[in-house]
Amino acid sequence: MLISERLPGLRAARWIAALVFCFIAASAHTQVVPSATKQRHLLSVGGEYANVRAGYPYGSIQRLWEIGGFVDYGMVRAISIEGDIRHLPTNGFYQETQDNYLAGPKYTISKFGRLRPYAQFLIGLGRLKDPSITGTDNFFVLAPGAGASFHLSGRWSARGGYEYQMWQNSANMGGQHGSNITPNGVHVGLVFSVF
Repeated sequence: MLISERLPGLRAARWIAALVFCFIAASAHTQVVPSATKQRHLLSVGGEYANVRAGYPYGSIQRLWEIGGFVDYGMVRAISIEGDIRHLPTNGFYQETQDNYLAGPKYTISKFGRLRPYAQFLIGLGRLKDPSITGTDNFFVLAPGAGASFHLSGRWSARGGYEYQMWQNSANMGGQHGSNITPNGVHVGLVFSVF
């Protein structure tokens, strides 16, 4: 059996990786302004709201509303490490909740005025709580995504994006036959640049 048949999300991950590579290649450029003339904000924190298709029960179109927080630490000019914590407490199927604890690289594409598009690939822990069938289960999560931030004023920005999560080894959970859980949806939030 091919790996792509065992992990159906791998095909989507390959396409997203190719898209991210194309964005990086298209926006590659040399440094125009010496780094000593302008300080880059290295640490940003924020909060967000998201509307996510739960992906569980299998084949469900149930939507969950989530709240979350994130920290973004800039490593070099366009590459940073982002950590996200999200909790989906509302509108669950039989009081289902989902939690995410994710981190990974984020690539910010060149500025377009006050708009800064980005692509990211986060990995980490996904926790599903379904009191009616399984109790609580933990899964390894792969989460590619893309979005943009829009500079408002001073140290404040707004951001929005889309994320597609692939919960590994979650098929046939609770005796239900299906494929891996793939929650996905949009999120919007506010960002504060600490320094």
